[in-house]
Amino acid sequence: MWRRVGDRVLRRPGPALAVTVAIFAIGALGLTAYEENYSVTGFFKKQTDSVDGFKVMERAFPAGTSSPMTVLVEREGGRATDADAQLVRERLSSVPDVALVTPTQQRSEDGSTAELSAILKSDPYASKALETVPELRERLDDLRGGLRALVGGGTAIQYDYDASTARDLKLIVPIALGVIALILAVLLQAIVAPLVLTASVVASFFGTLGISLVFIRYVVGDPGVDNSLPTFAFIFLVALGIDYTIFLMSRVREEARRHGTREGMLRALAATGPVITSAGIILAGTFSVLMTLPVTFTFNLGFLVALGILLDTFVVRTIMVPAAVELLSDKVWWPSGPGGGARAIGEAPAPEAPAREPARAS
Repeated sequence: MWRRVGDRVLRRPGPALAVTVAIFAIGALGLTAYEENYSVTGFFKKQTDSVDGFKVMERAFPAGTSSPMTVLVEREGGRATDADAQLVRERLSSVPDVALVTPTQQRSEDGSTAELSAILKSDPYASKALETVPELRERLDDLRGGLRALVGGGTAIQYDYDASTARDLKLIVPIALGVIALILAVLLQAIVAPLVLTASVVASFFGTLGISLVFIRYVVGDPGVDNSLPTFAFIFLVALGIDYTIFLMSRVREEARRHGTREGMLRALAATGPVITSAGIILAGTFSVLMTLPVTFTFNLGFLVALGILLDTFVVRTIMVPAAVELLSDKVWWPSGPGGGARAIGEAPAPEAPAREPARAS
């Protein structure tokens, strides 16, 4: 069956590749739906007393009352005065989302640091509150005369966590893709093939993430997602996707040395298709179990990874990669050819043809 599927793809590789790229490109447009949100009201998928209590409190008090921000007023080499605290208080109060700033009457042992409590009008873990943190810090940046103020508390901690996660994602993605490309280059003894396969991984990830964000925001109805969701999704999807890639392309490389690139791809699809499909369905089902938990983050992660595995199994490995390899033909193995390069890791050497006896003169 998988050879017949591969044969249909290789007959019209251009349209097949164009359709798959279009699917992921359209899916990637869903990235515009990305919004971060950690509101208490959206943490669980079912009704809880803590969420009900928060909603009751929100109707009578500023929403930030449940998690006030802590502001430390520090004077270098001296005692923080009431005037220092009042200056910081006035600057914080000028921020639109701040409902109330009050001194807590707590000081450090040497008196150099005083504490203020800042309560926000909005949900302390919603997007609006997180966006207020840099504004608060900016208002307190230009304090002079040895005076400085530090903004902390739950909202600020979440903002800093988001910033760290975003920075880590920008670091993890290129390093992971670079290592993957290097492994594929060593395995396949080629340069073009690893680039093509890495591009398919990137396309699959962004397309899956975009589709998932649209589903989470506009079908499920969540106001936003956890900032770490793309990082976890990238780790899972790339790890699993590259596993299938290595399984398929190492077999293509092996078969191509004996039968050429096109026939090698067809034989590899026939040999690996049942295994990759079975593994993909089982893994997708496994991660789908996370969607049964009443926690929003695990539901979102389970849906995203399950969808990504299915797309990788039935679109990327079955259509996109074979179509791309067919279009490039033997160039995919550059700088070697279909019969050149060292053997793939663990590959048995090709059987040598028996030597012919020299023709006898009549």
